[in-house]
Amino acid sequence: MSQRGARLVHVRDHGTRVLERPRSLSAREHELLLALIQHVRDTHEREALRCQADRAVVIEECAVSCGSVVLAMDDATCPHAEPGTGAPVTGEGEWEGARVEVILHLDRGSLHMIEIFRPDGGQTHGLPSPTALTYF
Repeated sequence: MSQRGARLVHVRDHGTRVLERPRSLSAREHELLLALIQHVRDTHEREALRCQADRAVVIEECAVSCGSVVLAMDDATCPHAEPGTGAPVTGEGEWEGARVEVILHLDRGSLHMIEIFRPDGGQTHGLPSPTALTYF
């Protein structure tokens, strides 16, 4: 069992485990997601992603508690963001004494993943504070 009670179903190449049941975003995950979205340059894309953020659920989470999560939407009431694939915003900063990067990934116009990693290859643990990051 994971720390949130989901059974380990399988581990993907990018180091996440698929949850048996989707879960709601934690308050910190939602806060970080909204901070990333706030820094998306295009207004229409930002509005679409805000709508999606309010409906997103976590379907995979980092297998080693690094904080990265894969997202899905519960319903299709929100518009898709354009451009639909890639990383519209990145956050970088210091967290727990190390440099971290946070990348918001999209897939076909929908929120896909919040990826958290250390550029030096070290292990991250948990989510950085949105105020600790500079956004690009």
